This record gives sequence, C-alpha cells and structure tokens, in this order.
Amino acid sequence: MPFGGDISRGGNQVLGSPVVRDIARKTGKEPGQVLVSWSIKRGFSVLPKSVKPSRIESNFQAFDLSNEDYEELTALGKTPVRFGGLPYTFDPGWKVNVFNTAEEREAGLFEPF
Repeated sequence: MPFGGDISRGGNQVLGSPVVRDIARKTGKEPGQVLVSWSIKRGFSVLPKSVKPSRIESNFQAFDLSNEDYEELTALGKTPVRFGGLPYTFDPGWKVNVFNTAEEREAGLFEPF
C-alpha cells in the first residue's frame, strides 16, 4: 500500500494522517518511519521507495512502536476510506473486450471501439 506520493494525491494520504503525525511528533521520528515501523511490527515485508536521499536513509531507521501506538495506527484501517482515488473495494479485473472474441462479446465487456 502506498503511504504517500503520486498515487495518493487523489485521496487521503496515510502519511499525512493526524494520527501518524501525532505519533511521529511524540516519538521524534518522521511519519514515514512510523509507518515503516508499523508495517514491520504487523509482519509485512516493507519495500519503501523514495528518490530523495534523506528519505531513503530515514526509511532504514525503523524503531519499536509501543503497543499503544501500534493499536492506534492499526485502528486507522478499520474504517473504509478511499486512497489514491480508488475505493477500498477496488477490483482490478480487466473488463474490456480486447480481442472481440465471442466469449468477450457474450460477457458484456466494455467495447472501446
């Protein structure tokens, strides 16, 4: 899940969440470090991305979140919201009639031509 950057500009940014910002301020860390640390504690494999050297370095400075902060961050995902302009129920299936086969026509797929 992207935390910020281009894909998140159309909707809510987890990186800019008041909860994330408050925990970052309280711990003296950057919001990105808070989210990387939460992801690691959650058991996810984290692949942070940035083009800025300072953020790349910061992303490697994970820390141990308190259980209270971890639970507060986890609660952010309990309410369905939109990220990056995509609904949380986004179904990435391809529903376009590409080859104009009988199966595609019968399935009622979108016909761009």
